[in-house]
Amino acid sequence: MDHPSADPRPPHGTDFRRLEAFSDGVMAIAITLLVLNIDLPDIPGDDQQALWDAIRGLWPDFLAYALSFAVIGRFWLVHHRFLDTMRRFDGPFVALNLLFLSFIGLLPFASEVMGRWGDTSVGTAVYAALLSAAALAHFAMIRYAVHAGLVDERHTPVTRQYSHGSALILPGLFLLSIPLAFLSPYAAQGLWVATFVVHPSRLARRRADAART
Repeated sequence: MDHPSADPRPPHGTDFRRLEAFSDGVMAIAITLLVLNIDLPDIPGDDQQALWDAIRGLWPDFLAYALSFAVIGRFWLVHHRFLDTMRRFDGPFVALNLLFLSFIGLLPFASEVMGRWGDTSVGTAVYAALLSAAALAHFAMIRYAVHAGLVDERHTPVTRQYSHGSALILPGLFLLSIPLAFLSPYAAQGLWVATFVVHPSRLARRRADAART
């Protein structure tokens, strides 16, 4: 999304700052709590080899940390830019925003599940289900804002791209990875990585831009 050149919401500046600060705070706390899932076991004495072995044994936790950090970071970036396009908000929007943030708050828990049981179908499916829920809530929030006229007219054409059916590709892939996890947990996780490397909504936007030109 494009950043606006000026604040389009002077009458509601304080309210928006509180909404943004709360949203940023929830995501900042969630992303900070991720590191608490990396728990180094007690190492007797000064056994450096045992320490090195213990650190290497934590690679699933580090992988889950990196994945969850990327997920929350991407959600924060899009959410931040999206709020910059709004001119006002209402009760239903706040409710949808809280729903989205509730799933973000659960990501440290899901990350711990992935770190411990990421090689199992259930552990992978739980993480995929939470990613799906967060992505769907975020889509619903943007779609509602566009259709309720909460987005500033200068930015509606850009923001509208994130409320079209093509924006459901991302949560759809997360949903697809749930049954895939019961066939192969690693295939489901590979789908997540591919989704973040080659973001489907970005490809759809590029095709739309190419069609217009």
